[in-house]
Amino acid sequence: MTMTRQHSLSALLPFVLLLPACGEAPSERVAPAQVENPPVESELSRITLTPEATARLGIETTPIQLREISRAKVYGGDVMAPPGRSLTISAPMEGVVIGSPPAPGTLVEGRRELFRFLPLSPERDPLRLETEAAERLELARSELQRAEQLLEARAASERRYEDAKAALAVAEATYRSVRAQLDNLRDSGLEPSAEREGYAVSSPVGGRITKAYVAEGQAVSASGPLFDVFAEDPLWIRVAVYTGDLSDVDRQAQAVVSLLGSSPPEQGIRVDPVRTPPPIADPVAVTVDVFYLLHNAERHFQPGQRVSVSLPLHGADQGLVVPYGAILYDIDGGTWVYEAPSPGVFVRRRVELARVVEDLAVLRRAPPAGTAIVTVGAAELFGTEFGVGH
Repeated sequence: MTMTRQHSLSALLPFVLLLPACGEAPSERVAPAQVENPPVESELSRITLTPEATARLGIETTPIQLREISRAKVYGGDVMAPPGRSLTISAPMEGVVIGSPPAPGTLVEGRRELFRFLPLSPERDPLRLETEAAERLELARSELQRAEQLLEARAASERRYEDAKAALAVAEATYRSVRAQLDNLRDSGLEPSAEREGYAVSSPVGGRITKAYVAEGQAVSASGPLFDVFAEDPLWIRVAVYTGDLSDVDRQAQAVVSLLGSSPPEQGIRVDPVRTPPPIADPVAVTVDVFYLLHNAERHFQPGQRVSVSLPLHGADQGLVVPYGAILYDIDGGTWVYEAPSPGVFVRRRVELARVVEDLAVLRRAPPAGTAIVTVGAAELFGTEFGVGH
């Protein structure tokens, strides 16, 4: 009996607690904040200038145009070394390093001495062999001349003349062989010097040292590596294109390379397609690699760097275009233009930039064609609106 009564009271308790509120009127919800005269973006961005101020700022306008524009698509690209542009300089003979080789990352000029190399076996030194071969060649020429004179005076046999002639041929062949060896040394960056001891070691091409294998005073065996050098100009850009897009890419036209995050990516460096290597397919990624030649005399790009590449496509599209100078960027990267609905009145309008073709900005979202926008003086209007310089 007691337990049943307790359960009944427990069930009625929520209804008893709600009874005092049944007769009260519902209370109004109070907003956590109230803003009087909330700003309207279209009203904040309206500027009215006097004719004198308009003339002083040099305001010029042009209508938004609907035009046919070339098509393009932006891909990611990799900067890489062309084949044969990375070299390993090796020791032609057993020797010792004299001087400090450059550290990895050092930018070096072609044919400029970096350190010296002293042969440990003088009898195998090509410079010494060249001197000896030159002496033997001169001696063989003298012997042939003397044998010829004796033969004419009938003081020597015909055989002596033929032997001297054969000896001269051998001396000339030996000298040419040693000279070819010295020329190969020069081509590989080792310049022999009769005035200074050993060989001057240099890079055959200008570039950047990527790896050093020796240190000062170190003995190196014949054919042992000295350092690696990479020529940074020109470079290749590798672009992995989806197989389904390959037929749409105009591989005979120039592409545009720019740094990642640059705005806009189409305003970069124009590069020519590389036609030598065939496309390299990746069946796993379902892509085909295409290559472009990048001249890098100012060394703005490095091997292994990721870049943005705007590839040209076949055909053309219609789009709204304005001069790129009319585009303004805010602090968040948003793009704007100033519309001129009437003389002396300018309204800032948000637009969405699709891409840039030469000096034209292609707009994805913009006022309709024919709308007059400011092309000269937009930056001055931007400063006037926000009080910059006032």
